[in-house]
Amino acid sequence: MKKHIGTITIFSNDRHNNAVRLQEVLTDSSNLIRSRFGINLAPLCSEKCPGVIVLVVEGTIAQINALTKKIDKIYAVKAKNVIISK
Repeated sequence: MKKHIGTITIFSNDRHNNAVRLQEVLTDSSNLIRSRFGINLAPLCSEKCPGVIVLVVEGTIAQINALTKKIDKIYAVKAKNVIISK
């Protein structure tokens, strides 16, 4: 199976309440994740704070799409991917 490099961009409307579930999904798929970058969009926010995470992933198209769908199913989280062939 051909592996591809891609990114998954994740937006969370409420990063405090979504953190545990999102971390579980990312840990379960850690074999695909090569890099992770998080941005706190509202540093002084105390509740329902937005955040963005960008993942660099490597895997088959099916694996990358499956991870994106798992993340996107989390309440108040949106995920989109871009896949580039090696």
